[in-house]
Amino acid sequence: MNKAVEELVAENQHLIGKISKEFEKDIMTAEELADAGKAGLQKAAEKYPQDADFEFSELAEASIRLSIEIRLERMKETFIGTLKEIAMKLNKDNPDYKGLTFDYDDSLDALSDEELLDNMNKGIKL
Repeated sequence: MNKAVEELVAENQHLIGKISKEFEKDIMTAEELADAGKAGLQKAAEKYPQDADFEFSELAEASIRLSIEIRLERMKETFIGTLKEIAMKLNKDNPDYKGLTFDYDDSLDALSDEELLDNMNKGIKL
């Protein structure tokens, strides 16, 4: 990590706490929120052009929020996937539960968190 990136990350750590508060009532722990926020802040610092005509904090806030939302979506998909597995087992083992299903959009399952964040960051004009 170069010095400019390190400085941007260090100077903007407070944004992680600020944005994490928006997600406190969701299924992520404070530690998970902080980890996701750090990943978003790091990504923003690496992508920020030094000659940009906008404040770094604008990019950082959007990137932190996107990173948390991606991680949150992954957790929800995992939870729903687990429910789906339970439903399949119940259907198999107990005729009373035949037809119990859980549907969710699995179109993003093939992408890594990094790929999702990259794709979402492309929507932020630099």
